[in-house]
Amino acid sequence: MSEYENTYKEEEEEEEEESPKKKKSLLSMGGTPGYMLLAYPFIYLIFSRRRDTADAYATIDLSAMVFIIYSFICMLVGLVSISNSNKERDENGEIIEKDDDNDEDDPKPSFPYLVLFKSPLKWFLAYTALGLISCLWSVNLALTIYRAIECFAMTIVMVATLNELLKSKDVNIAIQWSLWFVFIYILVRIFSYLRWTHDIDIILQACQMIATAFFFLALYHAKQWYIKLTILIFSIFAGSTVAWIGIAAGFIGLAYGNAKKKSLLFTAIAIIVVAATMMGGKAFLKKTIFYDKEGVGAQYTSGRDKIYEYSFASAKKKPILGYGFVSGETDLIKHQWHRTGVISTHDGFLSALLGEGIIGVIFLALFFIQVFIASKNKHIPVKYKPALIGTAIFGFFESIGNPGIGTRVFGAWISVMFTYILICSFYVYYTKDIDEDEDLDEIEDENDEDEDD
Repeated sequence: MSEYENTYKEEEEEEEEESPKKKKSLLSMGGTPGYMLLAYPFIYLIFSRRRDTADAYATIDLSAMVFIIYSFICMLVGLVSISNSNKERDENGEIIEKDDDNDEDDPKPSFPYLVLFKSPLKWFLAYTALGLISCLWSVNLALTIYRAIECFAMTIVMVATLNELLKSKDVNIAIQWSLWFVFIYILVRIFSYLRWTHDIDIILQACQMIATAFFFLALYHAKQWYIKLTILIFSIFAGSTVAWIGIAAGFIGLAYGNAKKKSLLFTAIAIIVVAATMMGGKAFLKKTIFYDKEGVGAQYTSGRDKIYEYSFASAKKKPILGYGFVSGETDLIKHQWHRTGVISTHDGFLSALLGEGIIGVIFLALFFIQVFIASKNKHIPVKYKPALIGTAIFGFFESIGNPGIGTRVFGAWISVMFTYILICSFYVYYTKDIDEDEDLDEIEDENDEDEDD
């Protein structure tokens, strides 16, 4: 064989060795933590059972045991991934051992560390830590401990997943992975509900809890039409008043976009103002937000007015520290309010008030406020701001109108929390090197380019 042929063969073999890396699928880029997250909807499909009362969620059965085990595995996988995030690896993924004596400078904080402790997420960690401590005065010590650890575990595995995705140095990969995750989640949830109902309204409402948190990410950044269409359909046509209010408010994010997006926002506002003026305020609300209700007002919001009344009355008795994270809320619903068919307050701040008192409410409020501020940080490229700001605003409305952030992992918690950690990750990604003039110049140049698009 000639020297040329040998050389050609060697180059061909090298290309074959590199091809698996080049062909690495998007879903695999989340690493082991990403696979753990992707497993969640399937575990829900296989092991979940229908629960119609708050008391049902306080019992430990096979389903609960599976989710307990899953949560601890998620926490372990996430912590291991985070602990290895600052270690250099060779081409085969093996950790390169370093001689500490040769290290001239102290290592920089890892990306996950910055997300956990130098971004708005630190306030949620404080809220979760207080939730864990509240087991000391909780009516159900074991349940409070588990629910707090479950929140922590899912937070850790989400941070670890986004850390793996952003190792690519391409934030768009993190967005596309997120959209694929929720797309798979929706499909599995549909199949799950088809086991016991064929009512399209029930299925739409169940998937709305998952889909709507990703509405703006899908609207502005989804590459696949079927992913965009699926998320938009379940967000809009589920008939959720909370979702519509959150989406409408989220379009404020357009004000932080380029000139084209700003003009779109002002056009939409003008149309709404004209329509409301011509129809009258009450008639406009009845035709839109309260279209399926008997009237317009808090008393027509599916009994939420009564829940607010009971919640504040109970909170007055233990205003500082509450009754214990999650378990205090469920105990009140069952034994003091005697509300059958109700499993939570459907308001993250009410859950915080009842579970952790005023201190918990302060931590939670700081988290929401700081996430919104982070979403519009000047160093984040303009092209991402409308989606991130809209998502931050929507997550707030979803959490005060549905089971979201503030209570246990349930309802919209997974989706809203993931999008919030995505915002925190974007914030850290674009601000972690701002002390360096070159990085600032690059970011400013990128923002200028986005404004021109």
